[in-house]
Order: sequence, then structure tokens, then C-alpha cells
Amino acid sequence: MTEPVDIDTGLTEAQIRAAHLLAQGCKACDVADEAGVDESTVSRWRRKPAFAALVQSITAEAHQEIVGRMAELLHRSLDVIDEMLSYRHDPNIKLRAAIALLNASGITRMMKASAQTAEVDSGDTNHAG
Repeated sequence: MTEPVDIDTGLTEAQIRAAHLLAQGCKACDVADEAGVDESTVSRWRRKPAFAALVQSITAEAHQEIVGRMAELLHRSLDVIDEMLSYRHDPNIKLRAAIALLNASGITRMMKASAQTAEVDSGDTNHAG
């Protein structure tokens, strides 16, 4: 008896489960074991456009979730740094917050790169910077 096929994807439940596992980074041999099929079957499934599209879709969705979560955490982190910059009781906390903000902004890397470029342009390669 054949396994029912999903109307939307044209894939079986085993193929859909396998697509999720592959999108999570599981090895083909582990996916085959989980799906109860031979590894060559998983390899054949991977060549099916509908299967490949599902793996890509699952991967893209997971990536979008991560990007959204990172954006949320970035906003929260900036709020914390903003609070620290306003902290009146310990100047060291304000200094560390300012340094953290400068490092996070990438400005320190840009300044170093700019200084190195200026050294090369001026011919001063012996200066440690």
C-alpha cells in the first residue's frame, strides 16, 4: 500500500518529515533511518523539485525567524546600553557602555582600517598601530 500524498506539496508524510530533518542539518543517512528508507531513496527525493523546494522553504523560514529574533535582541541590547550610558553612580559603567556601543557599531574597526590606510599612503609602515 502506498503512502498518501499531501495535496499541497505532492509529497508523502515521510518525504515531508525528511525535508524537515534535512533543513535542520541532519545527515542523509540519519534522515533515511528516521524515514525508514534507504539512503539512495533520500538522494532521489532530493532531486525532486517539490522536495528541494520544501527543504529550501523550511530553511528560509528558519532563517527569517533567526533574523527576527536577532533584531529583537539587538533592540533590547541597545536599550540596556542606553540605560547604562545614563547611569550616574559609577563612571566605569558609563565608560564600559560607551566602549560596548562603539565596538558594536564597528566604528573602532573602521578607525583602525582608516589609520592603516593613512600609514600606507604616507609610507609609514614601521609605526605600530
